[in-house]
Amino acid sequence: MVTTLLGLSATPQADAADALAIALTHAFAGNALVAATPSRSKRRSSGRWRL
Repeated sequence: MVTTLLGLSATPQADAADALAIALTHAFAGNALVAATPSRSKRRSSGRWRL
């Protein structure tokens, strides 16, 4: 799967593939958290959410 996602021509060694898989998961999870977090412009100065 790592080979397919990254478009690699050869399959990486097992440890390298595991490390790449962890890095990809971290990157995708980080992007999902950023997308799910509202921007500061949607907050009031007190920190409460606008309805």
